[in-house]
Amino acid sequence: MDHFELTAQEGSVWFDNLVIRAAPRTADDFESYALEAWPAPWVPDANAISDPAHNRIETAPAGGSSKTLRLFGALGGCWAAIAYLPFNYADSFELEFDVYNGNESLSGCHPLQADVGLKQGVSWANTGQSLVTFDGAGTISGEGQALQNYQTLRWYHMKVMYTRNGSTLKKSYCIDGVLRGTVTTTVDPTQQIALDHLALSAQEGSVWFDNVVIRYAPSPSIRLSQVELCWISLSNQAYQVQYRSTLTTNVWTD
Repeated sequence: MDHFELTAQEGSVWFDNLVIRAAPRTADDFESYALEAWPAPWVPDANAISDPAHNRIETAPAGGSSKTLRLFGALGGCWAAIAYLPFNYADSFELEFDVYNGNESLSGCHPLQADVGLKQGVSWANTGQSLVTFDGAGTISGEGQALQNYQTLRWYHMKVMYTRNGSTLKKSYCIDGVLRGTVTTTVDPTQQIALDHLALSAQEGSVWFDNVVIRYAPSPSIRLSQVELCWISLSNQAYQVQYRSTLTTNVWTD
């Protein structure tokens, strides 16, 4: 189903204040896990396995809720810490999360701090799709396009709106509630469909994640100031007036 329908079967009908919201698909605020433990059902990889003492549930470094997931990528090396969450791929979804980057000096072959994307399976070597990165120079980027600068030791609220139509992938980015950019790329649909895990990474140094939410699709809001449908009807006759929206444009069609 790809349309929302408003109908007046007979007589006058007025519509107003119509809002459509998609329910959360997956949400994790990490509050239900024990401190200094690894959070199931997240799957650890690379340095998250090698160094459990620095990859675990910890209290928030500043602000945020009381518990967070800390990931720590090896300093001066090439060994990121990754956490995977099972994800049922959808052509449209929203990802929201809070992220806090540490202030360690980066000197390894992974000059990034937080790195978030999608992955096929639970290995760093598998096919993936990057969503957003925080590089060591202080830039937040989406698919290589700079979105804004960032500071370490500060929480950021990220929202990624992902929409794929065939081989065209569009990702829009909001940072702390402000739209910062949209990136459109060409992808292989078969590879995208095979992506079955969300991947949170600390490529190098410390990164804390919190309040991860995946929603099935962007939540469109439709406000109708007034719709009035009127006509002269005859007894024992059926009438129907129908307007539809594709939910991807701001145009209603009859």
